[in-house]
Amino acid sequence: AAAAAADPSAAAPQPVRDSFSRYCASCHGERKQEARLRIDPLADQHWADYELLDAMLARLDDREMPPDDAQPQLPDAERASMIAALKGRLAALESTRLAGSLNRLTRSEWCDTLEDLTGLPVERPYELPIDSSHAMGRLGEHQLLTTLALRQYQEVIERYVDEAILETLPKEQTLVVDFTKAENQIGNTGSESQPWGILSHNDQTSLTILSPVQSFAAEGEYEFTFDYCFVDSAELKTLPKQQKPTPITVDRNKHFGRFRKGGEVLGKAYTHNLDGEKLHPSGRELFYRFDEPLRVRLSKDDKTVVFAVHGGGKGPRWVFDHVTIRGPLGKDYPPSHERIFAGAPRDGDLAACRAVLDRLGARLFRRPVDAQIMAPYYDIAARQFDAGGNLFSATKACLKGMLCSPHFFFKQLGDQPELDDYAIAARLSYFLANSAPDEKLHELAATGALTNPAVRRAEAVRLLADSAKSERFVRLFATQWLRLDRFGDFAPNVAYINENTLTPLRPSIDEEPVAFFQELLRNNLPARNFIHSDFVVWDRRLFDYYNNGKKTGHSRRNPDGAGFHRYDLSKLPDEERMKYGGLVTMPIVMCMTTDGETTQPILRGAWVVQRLFGHELTPPDSVPALEIDLSNVDKPQEILRLHKQKESCYACHAKMDYMGLALENYDVMGRWQSNYLFPVLEGNKPTIVTKNAVDSLAETPDGKPVAGVAGLKAHLLAREDEIMRNLIEKLFGYAIGRAPRYGDRPAIDKLQQSARANEYRLGDMILDLVASESFARR
Repeated sequence: AAAAAADPSAAAPQPVRDSFSRYCASCHGERKQEARLRIDPLADQHWADYELLDAMLARLDDREMPPDDAQPQLPDAERASMIAALKGRLAALESTRLAGSLNRLTRSEWCDTLEDLTGLPVERPYELPIDSSHAMGRLGEHQLLTTLALRQYQEVIERYVDEAILETLPKEQTLVVDFTKAENQIGNTGSESQPWGILSHNDQTSLTILSPVQSFAAEGEYEFTFDYCFVDSAELKTLPKQQKPTPITVDRNKHFGRFRKGGEVLGKAYTHNLDGEKLHPSGRELFYRFDEPLRVRLSKDDKTVVFAVHGGGKGPRWVFDHVTIRGPLGKDYPPSHERIFAGAPRDGDLAACRAVLDRLGARLFRRPVDAQIMAPYYDIAARQFDAGGNLFSATKACLKGMLCSPHFFFKQLGDQPELDDYAIAARLSYFLANSAPDEKLHELAATGALTNPAVRRAEAVRLLADSAKSERFVRLFATQWLRLDRFGDFAPNVAYINENTLTPLRPSIDEEPVAFFQELLRNNLPARNFIHSDFVVWDRRLFDYYNNGKKTGHSRRNPDGAGFHRYDLSKLPDEERMKYGGLVTMPIVMCMTTDGETTQPILRGAWVVQRLFGHELTPPDSVPALEIDLSNVDKPQEILRLHKQKESCYACHAKMDYMGLALENYDVMGRWQSNYLFPVLEGNKPTIVTKNAVDSLAETPDGKPVAGVAGLKAHLLAREDEIMRNLIEKLFGYAIGRAPRYGDRPAIDKLQQSARANEYRLGDMILDLVASESFARR
């Protein structure tokens, strides 16, 4: 057996095959394949599958497999033999392979790297393909890459580089749109056009203009100057003309600008009869307010410019005579040019172009570049110059090729178990800043300093202090760990909350776990606060919607209530305090673990088991997903009790259902409920029906009571080490780029021992990970 384990090409020894057939066939044999896996017989491909054998070893060593009710039971001596055989086999496979997975840049890493390089954000990043269907999209073993995906990246590269590098400056032009002409009549979307540029009587109407980019064929900033006046349409006899039209410069945000309260503008209302006699000789002063003048940046994809005009109502009506459009503005190249060319002129020679390419190559490929790597790009540049191009056009052509290079697209870890300094720099930067290493990390890598754990720790402190970049880490890690992306699919019945209330509330619900994570990280607070905390981190909208008038204090930060800040719960009675704090009771968790109609204890319990404990749940193929329909039952516990009687369902439901049942006091929106609520239609009007009192008393698989959310939090706190272990493993995988394996257990054990001795303080957990030996290995 030892000889077979030492030979990576050997088949599994017969005693090992016999053991797996005898003790694993009942779940993974001919008649039944749990988790879609059959290992009876243990085939050669199984014995060569490192990830499969690693998972099997972990299950055997944790005594999760075979299950307690399996027959025959696996004797301890034979379990030890199987574990020893698997360890030997993994060691043999390890000697012929590198432990690291092939990692590519994720979609967000790709975008942030380019933005940090050029200063230009990637527009419409959602057009890039998804990284993975797995929650942790940074793990190399789960990343997807297809020919179609590469084509999508190439299309975005073309558009991005064309915007970042201009070969020549576009000529500034002026266009006048006369609204008194029939072809330029103003009209709201879906309504009849209004003659003479007169806007209709509405509190809000719109003014739509064809984008000048379509006429000038040049992207950039444009200025819109309107000549306008006001009229009282009830007394209008003919089209009025102000003696001296007042020009104003207005702007919109990316696609939509607003006239809102801002600077003050004075206008006069005049009405005229046919012979020009003034009906109001003295005129009447009308005051309107506008935003500060801004410029409009337009891309080639903008077909129209839409202005929203507010404040019309039943008062005087807007009359737009004409608009003067000037642009693209500015005689300088965009800021991205300075980032890319660092002062190199457009008429620079081929040698100057090569210097630019060498600098870009080192940044994009995240290590020094040699002539062999850069040769293809030197050739492209030379051909551009031979064809009459210049330094800008040559660099543009080369940059498009460099962004398609495997040296950029994939994280270069080298061919040795230990990472070199440049790979360490990239790993650290993508871990905590989601982008390529900055100049300081490049300098440290060049000196070989990053193999020193103390230097890595100091650099991690520096990166985390950069709030803009560390916010990327917090948001992305929290989203992947907790699956916050699923909140986007949440669509509650309008009986619970109407769209006008939900729309402004959504961003606050979405942001809460990120702000909470930031609070713990910024102050190096114990990570057990993820289980329960004596505070919440809310903005004003969350406070008003969920607080229900409870008396809380708040931190001294943001005393005006703007943004997210910490509210102290310590003054609340114990019963009230346990309703808030930690992750489990956050509105986003309660919302995305329902179907939008009724509470779903299975979904909520599954979320706790998967996200906090890290357990994978794979439903049997023959069992459909179970949802709880409260319209026909008194208590969901009855359905769950019947469901768990099925042998194929018990293993998963026993460890998750009670956790979801303990959270039944939270409705679809995450508000506290004492009775079950159910949405119905009464006379075509959505309304809520109150049903039986909520039963949130549950019990663990071993019969211990869990009384509602307070009981659940007490239960979770008692299992703090398990939850913290999962958090450390998730951070480990996110940083390293692959899921932890059995061979990583000693390193993770060491990290947990250190964290436990330090109250599981979140910031120190991250610093310990960066300083660990594993961080500098594949």
